[in-house]
Amino acid sequence: MDQITLPDFRMPFPSTGGNPFQDEAGSRMWAWAEEFGLCSSPEVRRRMRRTQSELWCALTDPTAGVGPLALRCQWTFWAFVVDDAFDDDGCGQDLARSRAAIDELTGVLAGDRRPTSPAALALSDLWQRTRAGRSPAWHRAFRADVTAWLWTYWREAVQRAAGHTPLPEDYLTHRRHSIGMGMFLDLFELPPAIDLPDHVRQLPALVALRDAVVDHIALYNDICSARKEGAAGYYHNAVFVLRHHRGGTVQEAVTQVDALRAACVERAVSAERQLPAQLAAARLTRPVRAAVHRYADHHRSLLRGDFEYHARAERYQPDSAPDTRPVPAASGATGPGLFTPRPGERDVL
Repeated sequence: MDQITLPDFRMPFPSTGGNPFQDEAGSRMWAWAEEFGLCSSPEVRRRMRRTQSELWCALTDPTAGVGPLALRCQWTFWAFVVDDAFDDDGCGQDLARSRAAIDELTGVLAGDRRPTSPAALALSDLWQRTRAGRSPAWHRAFRADVTAWLWTYWREAVQRAAGHTPLPEDYLTHRRHSIGMGMFLDLFELPPAIDLPDHVRQLPALVALRDAVVDHIALYNDICSARKEGAAGYYHNAVFVLRHHRGGTVQEAVTQVDALRAACVERAVSAERQLPAQLAAARLTRPVRAAVHRYADHHRSLLRGDFEYHARAERYQPDSAPDTRPVPAASGATGPGLFTPRPGERDVL
């Protein structure tokens, strides 16, 4: 594969700093992950150490208390380890395994399936703790966002099996879901301060802000992951989609994707500017307007924190030497595969 030089990324938003509870939240996250057997091998455990989920959460949610931050870290760990199981561990190459895994996870969220695998048991625990005290409208939005994210893995598996590369415009629509940021924006809605009614989530400026932030994170991740994914032959990445359809070098495609990424920042700024007038036009109450402004502020911290995370996290740095540091495991034990039923667990429909 062609060599890739990362662009000199432009980011006008200043750093918001980290979260002082990062270490404590990270410790709770690892204890929880070990409890549910999410690291099925030493290699998975080392990969998750390099991922540094607690760093991403601390940078994207710098004002959270230790409890909400720890819960967010656990969701992030779960999402990363599921993503790796599909992308790196073979599940995403097998249509039957992919569908079976997604069916179990979406069934657990819908409440009509008993979890049996480590991934599903961990999801059930997260969902039961997270949904408490939140509105039915929030439940619907969160389930829809997680479900949309999970099905992108099956769609990618079908395209790979058929030998198809999506058109750039179709890929960008797909990537808005496959990056999985919808659920993390939903998690910023912490009642009673933020609990948005359905119609408020449909404000044009709020939808535009959400799309701009998610698109930025998706495109930035594609650029930062291009070396690793290209070497692995994984081409559901904006860099390789553009190169396939437009020709040129990989480096030229990186430049094109970065231009799209930079435009996302301008889209986010424009949406923020439009929000006050739309709140007034919609005649929303003062408490609802305040909640929307808090929610919008979280979008900015997510965009900026994710930008900083990719520059700092070991997950996105070239492997210069084997990682021989001790892994943060409670017992060092390994378990069944992420989507393999645990002994004694049987699905009941």
